[in-house]
Amino acid sequence: MALERHFEVHVGDIVVTSLPKCGTTCLKALVFATAVRGVYSLAGGGDDSLPSSPVPYPT
Repeated sequence: MALERHFEVHVGDIVVTSLPKCGTTCLKALVFATAVRGVYSLAGGGDDSLPSSPVPYPT
């Protein structure tokens, strides 16, 4: 196969595998977020901009 002939492993490579339809996109997003944490700043500049932050209930 062409892939086997031309594939080169580099230091720092991360191989992620999962079964089809088993959250592959979510897994890739988690690996990316973990690998680059600290490189990118949050949009709001603090923890309040994280999607997991509580949302105030409208009163």
